[in-house]
Amino acid sequence: MKDLMFKKKCNPGFLSEELRNAGFLIYGVSAADDLTIIHLYDEETKDPKPIVDTHVYVEPLTSTEIRAQWQKRFKEATTVSEQVLILAEFLGIKVS
Repeated sequence: MKDLMFKKKCNPGFLSEELRNAGFLIYGVSAADDLTIIHLYDEETKDPKPIVDTHVYVEPLTSTEIRAQWQKRFKEATTVSEQVLILAEFLGIKVS
């Protein structure tokens, strides 16, 4: 396994997906603060730097922020039917 280090803040899950979509043989991505380490299989010969350079860091939402967004949507619903649909979406229930 090859480990390549980059001084850039990233979302490991998103960067892993971007690299896999670009055809990289990737074992995984580790990140802490502004240090990113890409773990590649030994067979990989492509340079991931262009993907890393274009990766855009997105600050993850906390569970409190996510809950507040759902509560806001629920309170803004004007009918009980809309509230039920919002609750169903929150719970992952498909309603037709």
